[in-house]
Amino acid sequence: MTGEQPDWPSCGLEGCSGVRLPTTSLCLAHASEQAPDAFDAELRRVSAESTVDARGVVVSAELLGRLMAAVAAEDHRPAFKVALFDQATFESEVELGEATFEGIAGFDHATFKRTFRNLDQGDRACASAVPGSRL
Repeated sequence: MTGEQPDWPSCGLEGCSGVRLPTTSLCLAHASEQAPDAFDAELRRVSAESTVDARGVVVSAELLGRLMAAVAAEDHRPAFKVALFDQATFESEVELGEATFEGIAGFDHATFKRTFRNLDQGDRACASAVPGSRL
């Protein structure tokens, strides 16, 4: 991030700009470590609504895997209705495979520390998505 304050309520931990979860003062990444009940409640909400808000969050491979599993459809493919990853930092290789984005898919100013991989289209350094399309 460029030192500007995000336009969302951010994590209560110093230096973290991840969007705050509704049930805690922490973002997804920090809640997974420090508030597991709040994190589990958020995963249940993500699963029920197929929406995720991870703006500004540092997304580990494990966190991305859990989010994708939470929105998996009957065919086991991740299906997001809304996926907000603006200004998120992806720490490991990102493989979206056959994930679909039915509505808003935001990756504005996201950072990919390793390769972004879409198994259908090869490797890319960054991603953009259009509602209803596959990356």
